[in-house]
Amino acid sequence: MCPCCAGIRVRIGETIRERLDDTPASLFVREIACPTYVGRACEPAARPPQFAAPAVPPDPIPKSGVGAGLLAQVIVSKYVDHLPLYRQEAIFARHGWPVSRTRLCDLVGHAAVLLDPVDRAMVGRVNASFAIHADESPVALLQPRQTAYGWVDLGDAVNPFTLFDFTPGRGDAYPAAFLAGYAGFVHTAGYAGYNVLHGSGERHLGCGAHVRRTFFDARTNHPAKASEALAYIRTLYAVEREIADGALTGDAIVSRRQTRAGPIVTRFGDWLIDEERTALPKSPFGQAVSYARNQWPTLGRSLTDARFAIDNNVAERAIRPLALGRKNWLFVGGDGGLRTAAVLMSLCASAKRHGLNPWTYLTDVLTQLAAKPADVSPLLPDAWARDHLPTGR
Repeated sequence: MCPCCAGIRVRIGETIRERLDDTPASLFVREIACPTYVGRACEPAARPPQFAAPAVPPDPIPKSGVGAGLLAQVIVSKYVDHLPLYRQEAIFARHGWPVSRTRLCDLVGHAAVLLDPVDRAMVGRVNASFAIHADESPVALLQPRQTAYGWVDLGDAVNPFTLFDFTPGRGDAYPAAFLAGYAGFVHTAGYAGYNVLHGSGERHLGCGAHVRRTFFDARTNHPAKASEALAYIRTLYAVEREIADGALTGDAIVSRRQTRAGPIVTRFGDWLIDEERTALPKSPFGQAVSYARNQWPTLGRSLTDARFAIDNNVAERAIRPLALGRKNWLFVGGDGGLRTAAVLMSLCASAKRHGLNPWTYLTDVLTQLAAKPADVSPLLPDAWARDHLPTGR
């Protein structure tokens, strides 16, 4: 009623306000009904009745009672959001599932075995790349107690996958085994463990960012000379920014690099030769010059092919989640967990590389792998993205 006229108020419009809110995640039990049929006209005395029932959809992990979505949640929580299993144990308990971290660990291990064919298919594709980016970082191994290493390898645009491998050591036998037979180019820093992949330098592409970093650190020792080196490097990166918008491709990129960056590379190389004669070898500036001179044959190759990069920063960014993860889960529990971590981090990282929601991707892939498909190529992240993401994204 209107207090003014005592009449009935008439609605003339509305005001809508939006407020972002949240509902906590919830667990649920999915019931799958499988009806059984029999022909009414069957005569049991004459012949046995013919029963019919649809096949029960297989579980991703047989007899586990755990669905693909829950498996994907555990995987993404650990390898994307960096939540160790003991924290997930507490979270699931709040949601009404008193699961132990031991069981979560078993589920993660079985999921990695199921996803292994997809990972191996990605390794085969990356092995065919024209050029890859590679980097490595230490991680603690609990049993046996020692330092293990995580390796990352990024395939090229034709084979766009980000692969992880975990090994109990850092020797060159590990990258050689992981990418056995690889014959392309390798973007890395100066670590000799990759020599087996790039032929001790013949196919090595150096990292301009590492050269820049050494001169940046040398500013406290020799500010004037270090700043001069940084100016050369800054000019080279300015050329890369000119071609980063995608307007140039192929031979046009090579032409721009040779025209604009080629003379700078020549002058910088001559400058390094002159400075090496007078720099104190053990000083930070002398070590920066020495590093640049040792890497020099590998640093100018980006002038010869548009598919080469000026640095290895994409690999350093790709391995950063490992550094974030080990701050949370601290270590890999045992050497059996090295392969598990490699498979699951590879799938998650490759899904993110294609702009996929890792949970959505893994849920579907785990569901399809439960049926043991003969061909897993449609489940690779690039193929899955083409089939499931809007065209032209």
